[in-house]
Amino acid sequence: MTGRLLFSEIQARSVKELPIPKISESHELEIVELSEIIIKLKQEDSDTTELENEIDQLVYQLYDLTGEEIEIIENSGK
Repeated sequence: MTGRLLFSEIQARSVKELPIPKISESHELEIVELSEIIIKLKQEDSDTTELENEIDQLVYQLYDLTGEEIEIIENSGK
């Protein structure tokens, strides 16, 4: 129970501190378009791994992540 309360408290306090970079309109449109394609393909039970990887790369660029940071993120789900 304590962990649950702590998580909620941290989450609420930290939201305003998240580093959200400015995004260009073209970059935003590219991510939105890819997302819309993924949603449609998912409804057809199609594999969207390649498109999801494209979005990942765009987000990595947006946050100017290093190769080491990207590796940590990509290996965190394994």
